[in-house]
Amino acid sequence: MPGWTNFHNKWAEKMDISLSNKDLNFVNRVIDSPDKYQEYLDAVKREAEGAKRKRDTDITVEALTIHDVGRKGKREWEKYAGEFQIRFLRSKGSEFVRVWCLHHVLDRITWFLNLEHATCIKEIPKTKPEKIFKYLENITKPFSELEYVKGFVKSNLRNIVEDCERYHKLKRKSS
Repeated sequence: MPGWTNFHNKWAEKMDISLSNKDLNFVNRVIDSPDKYQEYLDAVKREAEGAKRKRDTDITVEALTIHDVGRKGKREWEKYAGEFQIRFLRSKGSEFVRVWCLHHVLDRITWFLNLEHATCIKEIPKTKPEKIFKYLENITKPFSELEYVKGFVKSNLRNIVEDCERYHKLKRKSS
């Protein structure tokens, strides 16, 4: 069974992302395991030092390297963390940011699948498209890459949801 990273990469390729698997994996792992990449850690340390000089004590290395950083966005440091990851990835190119957005959207769809399993496959495409994007819109300022990903996901939502469902059935069988 392919891993979750492969699942993310598959949909990035369907979105016509031209990044190599190495770059796709880099984006996915910066989100899921940000403390594992020295390049990212170096950028985080510089960012945290700058925040410290500005007396912003909530912005720490630990805050910027948690799993799915920036996903919730309820606290200011969470919003800051999400925007920092976007800035970091944008320095590598717009496609890196698109992959970041798609990763979070796919994870959000999976969250809905887990939350509402009984009706999810039929109802998500009809009732949830805006909810899928809402949390990303709440944690970041508007940016063009998110609009691109929203268009792709809206056009492919039923297939994405069905693929997520198939993935979870395979995952449950192997558990």
